Amino acid sequence: MLRPRLESLSAETDFARLGATNTEGFGALVATDGSPVGRGAPEITRPSVTFLKSQRVIAFDNSHRMTRYYDMLRNLLRDNAEGQPPYTIAVTSPTAGCGTTVSAFNLALSFARIPDANVLLVDANMRDPALGRLLGLPSPITRLADDEAMTGMLTTLEFGNMRTHFLLPCWGDGRLSAAAALQRFKTQIEHAKQFLKPTMIIFDVAPVLETDETVPLVLEADSIVMVLATGGSKLSDIEVCETLLGARKNIQFVLNKSGKHGL
Repeated sequence: MLRPRLESLSAETDFARLGATNTEGFGALVATDGSPVGRGAPEITRPSVTFLKSQRVIAFDNSHRMTRYYDMLRNLLRDNAEGQPPYTIAVTSPTAGCGTTVSAFNLALSFARIPDANVLLVDANMRDPALGRLLGLPSPITRLADDEAMTGMLTTLEFGNMRTHFLLPCWGDGRLSAAAALQRFKTQIEHAKQFLKPTMIIFDVAPVLETDETVPLVLEADSIVMVLATGGSKLSDIEVCETLLGARKNIQFVLNKSGKHGL
């Protein structure tokens, strides 16, 4: 189990004075005292680059050989963007194990490298919040009493001079119905939008064929990224997803876990 190791700093901190940190075995976030975050600016953390790369999260590094594939996907999605920001992208898959979480994280980092971008990455998987685990963050379920408090749910991840925001929603204590939990989630997204004014929101969503909450979430997004796994995704599953999602024009299919490209 990954335990949170957070190096919590105020928004005004000069990150140049931070030295390298060894975070092996403790998830992506650096440890210190674990003190509660005050209201105001989101908590700022410096992820462990070594740990993230070991998990195939690489798009913060524009020199990595795999980053260009995420940049190509980013450019396709950016060309489809219409209307006023924030532009929303739902990253999902037909079934589990396709690499949705890693794909969503890398896509968010690719967008974050665009000058003046303000990216919010959201763990929108109610049943299996994998982004939170990847970053070693505890669920805010046990810490938050109401659905409007942003403290404890928002984190700003910094990679040198590049930042992306991360929202780990508070879904409730398990006693809420799926509909109520989904409405609570939407309320938290609205508060985050008002607070951060993001230009781009990327949702890491549960597989389409495994939960009832996925399709309503995905259909509200401006674009959909459907992650397929080489040797894992079946044509019949893809056809069912297309039926459920209807005649959506802005769907990008991504072949993941390909030996040729190594995604």
